[in-house]
Amino acid sequence: PAWIAYDRQTLCFDAYFQEAVHEKREENYRVRACKIYFFPADDTIEVIEPRKPNSGLPQGKLLRRHRVPKPAPNDDDFFKVDDFNLGEQVTFYGRTFMIVDCDAFTRDFLTRLGFEVGEAQPMPDDPYARLRADQHEAQVPLRPYERQDKLKKFLDNDRCVLRFYAVWDDTGNGESERRYMIVHYFLADDTVEVREVQQNNSGRDGPGIFLKRQKLPKARPDHSHSVAAPGAVTSRTLLNVFAKDGMKGRSILDSLQLGDGTSAHYTDRDLEVGCTINVFGRQMLLCDCDDFTKRYYRDTFGIEDFAPVELEEPVKQVFEAPIPPHTGIGSDEDSLVSVNHLIPKPPKKEFGKWFKEGSNKLQFTARFDTSDSIDGPRRFTISYFLADDTISVFEVAQRNSGVMGGKFIERRPLKTADKSRRLNLFDFVVGNPINLNSFRFIIIDASDFTYQYLENAKVGHALKQTAYLMPCHAPLPLWPC
Repeated sequence: PAWIAYDRQTLCFDAYFQEAVHEKREENYRVRACKIYFFPADDTIEVIEPRKPNSGLPQGKLLRRHRVPKPAPNDDDFFKVDDFNLGEQVTFYGRTFMIVDCDAFTRDFLTRLGFEVGEAQPMPDDPYARLRADQHEAQVPLRPYERQDKLKKFLDNDRCVLRFYAVWDDTGNGESERRYMIVHYFLADDTVEVREVQQNNSGRDGPGIFLKRQKLPKARPDHSHSVAAPGAVTSRTLLNVFAKDGMKGRSILDSLQLGDGTSAHYTDRDLEVGCTINVFGRQMLLCDCDDFTKRYYRDTFGIEDFAPVELEEPVKQVFEAPIPPHTGIGSDEDSLVSVNHLIPKPPKKEFGKWFKEGSNKLQFTARFDTSDSIDGPRRFTISYFLADDTISVFEVAQRNSGVMGGKFIERRPLKTADKSRRLNLFDFVVGNPINLNSFRFIIIDASDFTYQYLENAKVGHALKQTAYLMPCHAPLPLWPC
């Protein structure tokens, strides 16, 4: 059958049709070229008009693929392969197409079927299309433009970036301040980007972009720190003049960029370790570069010396704010937190010491360091809490003494007599005096747990070396001799 014998075979014809244009001065008709595809497997036809830019016409597929009936009075029959040949006219739904050419396969296919294929005919010109082409050519300037092949450079160097580490000594605020920069040079379009490395406690904040990506102009030769004014440097170079000054003068532009070789902007030839670049009046010293930059300059320019520039770091004078004296309200830790932080926070506790010591405390027996007959017999229990180094003092109640016992000093950290530091465990020695909250005590004894803790912990406490630490732990006399 035909659908097997002619499967995937298509006949292609070049044709055109004329379309009348009314009430238009520029044109009376249009010549529209198209392609006629005939599929011998099922005798279907498809017509496609190639799209032209700025035509203003709905182009593309003019007739979808299907069996097309012949015009009346033969509308009960369909077009077949014997209806197509060069020089023949075919009418599809009232539109007449003139076949002028075909491809080599179609010519050979029709020849094998026994048809005589004529010679190819030229495609007639469209007068309106020729008019539009002449108008477009008239708009093209006659003078030559410089060729700037940016696509090849972009394809070769896309995502290739040279990185330099630079230093800028900023003297704008009256004092020299060293600021560290990273200079990125993009090989794809010869643009430069400068990013600042934010230092700790520098007082600056932000994304760190010092100079956004752009072409970096060089400084003028007569002014070391200023760049050329806008418009002073153009992208065109005049090589020669064939006539005198005037409207009829002709000139040749440097289309191949063969001028003096100098560029108004920084290129990869101008950057190297140790040189200084001008970033809009700011002199930046290139001190080092990364491995890719070294490999690029080694392969491109043959440079082998990439020794980094060593700079002495300036000695920064650190100013420490003096700690104000304690106001007497709250503890020293609470007052110090309000000095160091704008928003006060609770002081941090030594949780490791809390978990280790828990509720352990050392207890000492003490009396006043006095020979007064009223205050001399009074006895006190001094408790030293190991978890947070706090001290509390309780007075032992005695009958007929005339003094009520109970809490004498509330639990809190206590300082020495000169207020220079806080009291610690090493200040409690049996037989030695100790000043607690302006009261002078003499420690006369300690509990068994206190002796055992100090001996087992081996803290080097002076209590272990006193004459009062006997095997029986003999206490001091209760009353001075």
